[in-house]
Amino acid sequence: YIITFVLKFEKIGFKPSKADPDLWMGDAGDHYEYVAKYIDDILIMSKDPKAILDVLQKPKGPYKFKGVGSPEYYLGGDVKITYSGDSIEELSLSSKTYVKQICDKIEMLM
Repeated sequence: YIITFVLKFEKIGFKPSKADPDLWMGDAGDHYEYVAKYIDDILIMSKDPKAILDVLQKPKGPYKFKGVGSPEYYLGGDVKITYSGDSIEELSLSSKTYVKQICDKIEMLM
């Protein structure tokens, strides 16, 4: 799984970050594309994320994706994206859902 992922990403010009090997970066000419990977969660930041998904899925790739689209939740955090036309105006992460789940569990114990 990991070896296949690494080989496919290296083949399309992505390189792992020196700070975090699960963050991959690719130079797309006029911008950079980023892929954050953690176990079986993947977050793609790109003008054309479908092209990156297609590389991972073909030919007969081992990856089957669900929940493809704008992210709402990633690694325990809420993702909020505000658009201005076709461009992202604001991208924010929060722990609101995670904190609420913890509070609900604590409340059940009381």
